[in-house]
Amino acid sequence: MLRTLLKGLIILWWQKYWLLGTVAVVLGGTGAYHLISQPVYESQAVINTGLPPELNDYAEETDALIQRFLIAEGLEDDPALHRLEAGDGRVRLWVRAGAPDEAAVLAEDLARGLLRAFRGHHHGQRTRLEEDLESLDRRISDLRSSLRRLSAERPEEADNLYLATRALVEDSGQARLGRLQAEREALAGQLARLEQPGPGLLRAPEPPRRPSQPDYAQLWRVAGTLAAVLGLLSVVLAQQRTNRQQH
Repeated sequence: MLRTLLKGLIILWWQKYWLLGTVAVVLGGTGAYHLISQPVYESQAVINTGLPPELNDYAEETDALIQRFLIAEGLEDDPALHRLEAGDGRVRLWVRAGAPDEAAVLAEDLARGLLRAFRGHHHGQRTRLEEDLESLDRRISDLRSSLRRLSAERPEEADNLYLATRALVEDSGQARLGRLQAEREALAGQLARLEQPGPGLLRAPEPPRRPSQPDYAQLWRVAGTLAAVLGLLSVVLAQQRTNRQQH
């Protein structure tokens, strides 16, 4: 074992120039690529849509708002907008640029623009719910007034048919009143969920510390491994050539 190790070390010493030359070529090429490659920096922003995820049309409304925003801003095929994901009442966007500050500024601009779109939609939806709630309150008030008037009527002469008809009308009115109150409760619940919380910026973009592409740490790890493997292979091949020449 020791003899084999010593023999290997001796061969490495004899063929050291092949080893060093191969390592130098690999690491030199990697260094050149490092110098000439254009780094890409990525910044992320997260906004709260203000749309409750439990709404039936949440996904459709969110996707429609995002698509309208992208079309209006001409960002459908913009390579700067790397990725955009929506879910759980949030929108996450990733922006890429050639410099850390540029990536953060672009992400900030896009996040603010998208936030304005959601705030406008949020305001419109809240106004619609408030108007529907106000209209429903008027209908409930009118129905209650009608039922009170009907209950207060005491005709001097009333036959059984009249009494049965009035009881049927009152029962029907009470049932309708119950449905309207249930509808009002549902609307009030939607309005409350819409208000907590409203649209806002949950995560502000920051200048990234290191580029997302290329991954220079991974690049140098691969280059080091490749240099070692090719260096040892060159030593083996060089030693085999030397042995053939000696024989």
